[in-house]
Amino acid sequence: MSERPRRGILYSVFRHDIGRKALALFGAFVLFGVIDGQIRDEQPIALAVAYVDAADLDHQVSTATAWTLFVVQRSSPERPLVVPRKNRVRGATLHLSGSRTALRDLKATVRTFSYTLLDSGMQSIDSEDLAGWVSIERSLGTGSDVRLEIAPFRATVEVIRRLPLAPALLDTEGQPGAGQSFEKSPENVSFDPPAVELSGPEETVQQILDGRRSLFEPVLLDDVKDDEWSGTLRPRKDDPDLVDVSLESSVSATLRFTTNMVVVENSQMRLPVHIIINAEALPQDSVYHVGHQLVFEEADEDGRVFLEVELRAPERLTESLVRAEILRAQRNVLLVVLASELKTARGAVGVQIVPLPNFPEHLSVEFVDGPDKSVQLQWRDPEAPP
Repeated sequence: MSERPRRGILYSVFRHDIGRKALALFGAFVLFGVIDGQIRDEQPIALAVAYVDAADLDHQVSTATAWTLFVVQRSSPERPLVVPRKNRVRGATLHLSGSRTALRDLKATVRTFSYTLLDSGMQSIDSEDLAGWVSIERSLGTGSDVRLEIAPFRATVEVIRRLPLAPALLDTEGQPGAGQSFEKSPENVSFDPPAVELSGPEETVQQILDGRRSLFEPVLLDDVKDDEWSGTLRPRKDDPDLVDVSLESSVSATLRFTTNMVVVENSQMRLPVHIIINAEALPQDSVYHVGHQLVFEEADEDGRVFLEVELRAPERLTESLVRAEILRAQRNVLLVVLASELKTARGAVGVQIVPLPNFPEHLSVEFVDGPDKSVQLQWRDPEAPP
């Protein structure tokens, strides 16, 4: 019987004037929310960092979907400044200090900022350097604070330079096929076009011009079996600095290989030297060809001169040569001297090796004991004693 009064008392305490109590509780919640909204707080906001040309800034800002810091490049045509990609910072943090209500409202929006490159060198950015930070402070209200946290990065001048293409700019890897060799020389390497314009960061472009940085991927020689290679050169992909370098056009190269010629075994032969009187090429005032005879100064008893020559073939073909082919080559070559080469009554004239039409095109003929040979000739008056 004693418990029921107690429950009645507790029940009456909670039920007594319940309307006022509910109103007081609601007021307390409202007051707590107001006070909580006015409490100062700090909120970090992540910024994406994007690099844009000055001409594209308005479009990029209008289409931004997240808080972004735009680094504005090429704002001056006379001295365009850029940030090489290897130096680019991709993210930053904006530390905001203000009331919780202002911070909450601000985070629900998308804000953008811009920083224009004005000089080359290291860039250390503060929030005051950003276009757009003042509106943030206004949104946060009195006593607010905005602080930017971003790593320094380097900007450089963008230049355009003309690069004459030379064999030294070409890199190669490997060796050509058997019996071939390659030498980087103007005779063996040609480019199309012969020169090209480069644009990019000044330091990188200058290194390319000075030959301190390779521009193109190496040409692989291992699979080359022909006497010539042609193809389009590809910019290097393993050098991050070259990502910022642009060429005005693609570049093609032609490489010419030297075929290593070796002596064909048992191909030596003695050939007579023939004198060719090419009268049409003789000077008009020459008296030697009128009633004169062109002869060797030193000859055998038959008035002839013989020289030794030998056949040469590409190294890779020596094992496949057959005897019939060697004989055909030996029968289709002449040694000649031209009368027009003798400018005086007597003197030395170079001997020419002349392959005939049936001579095998993949073979060659050379003198046995040297690349060049000459013989002594003289114009002789038929009436003069020998």
